[in-house]
Amino acid sequence: MKNKPRLLHHFHGVTIQFGIVILCILITLILGCSSSVNSVHDGLVGHVAYLASDDLAGRAATSRGDTLAREYIADRFKDYGLKPGMGDSYFQGFIYPGDIFHHKPDFSGKSVYNVIGIVPGQNGNQSIVIGAHYDHVGLKIEPGAVDSICNGADDNASGVAVMLELARAFSAEKPLPCNLVFVGFTAEESGLLGADHFANYPPEAI
Repeated sequence: MKNKPRLLHHFHGVTIQFGIVILCILITLILGCSSSVNSVHDGLVGHVAYLASDDLAGRAATSRGDTLAREYIADRFKDYGLKPGMGDSYFQGFIYPGDIFHHKPDFSGKSVYNVIGIVPGQNGNQSIVIGAHYDHVGLKIEPGAVDSICNGADDNASGVAVMLELARAFSAEKPLPCNLVFVGFTAEESGLLGADHFANYPPEAI
């Protein structure tokens, strides 16, 4: 029984690596092979490695790690040439109402932010939203635990990585018929709060 977690961890790691390879192939096929498999692979791995690093401490909403994650996403949007989704800013802020799932202490009253970047299309009246939540549950201190950081590589640093690589690839393509709106949602772990705010208060740009 003592070896079981290690075996499961190894299998999980193999599954993630296999998934990354499949994603690389799919993205290059979708985009007509304009991006190399190696380039997409390196991008995916780099994004996940940073977002799931101990330095971000699990990216709980309102935390320092949450701030670093959203700044990282905004910087990548800027690097890839995406238009800010909120006028001259990539950030859509709102007041955090509290964690309905009680994953962490109540930090209600603080501001949290979705991150929005747009690849403009030929028809500005139509948009497709591609999103992924970037927050996770932060720290969990349990008796006897070796590590208190919930890094959230597959929940959801990997999803953000895919979103970022799609943003990078599509921004280099010819204009599409409609806008592509890329959104890093905050506070998903607290009750889909970022997605709910975006749905109720969509940017004027879309």
